[in-house]
Amino acid sequence: MALAVLVPATVARATNDPERWREQVEGYQAEDEARGQAVEPGGVVFTGSSTIRRWDTAAAFPELPHVNRAIGGSQLPDVLFWGEQLILPYQPALIVLYSGSNDVNAGVDADGVVARYLELAAWIDEHLPETRLLFITIKPTTARWGKWPVMQEINRRITEDAAAHERRFVIDVTAAMMNEDGEPEQEYLIADGLHLSDKGYEKLAAVVGPAIQRLLRR
Repeated sequence: MALAVLVPATVARATNDPERWREQVEGYQAEDEARGQAVEPGGVVFTGSSTIRRWDTAAAFPELPHVNRAIGGSQLPDVLFWGEQLILPYQPALIVLYSGSNDVNAGVDADGVVARYLELAAWIDEHLPETRLLFITIKPTTARWGKWPVMQEINRRITEDAAAHERRFVIDVTAAMMNEDGEPEQEYLIADGLHLSDKGYEKLAAVVGPAIQRLLRR
């Protein structure tokens, strides 16, 4: 059983008020009410920031019972703040999380981002003790290339944490998103140098999909 990690309460505070995402969250709730139960318990919840929000997970994984409940522009404390609405209703067997890049871009250092992640992971342990958590490593991008060393440190430390917990896992997408020169592959990004292109999402699905299937079979 994973051990709860205690971190300072201030870690949970996002740079901006998490209430700014209320309209988007209520939109998800309205979708569920309109069509009934979105997914049977024991499926997958994709959540986090825009890398997940912009991902057409229904097309990428047509036979996977899942919901996409990410918030574009969000940080890790936002996911925690809205976890009761975005995660708990679905009672998932697996949570697929991509978050942390926006935290770094907002000026949070590696210690702070890792602490935010650990608080979210501990919350999942408490409320969904049988649920597995799959963290997708922060991806390299040209727009935030100057912050890549911090992101690498975060990825490394979250990977180390997962090795010590039986229900936390990491899928490293770094190599898949780089070119032969060790820089972000341009064709995987749109013009803003930050968000993934169609080819980028194809690559992401090719890397993340097998990890999801492995975890669902465990």
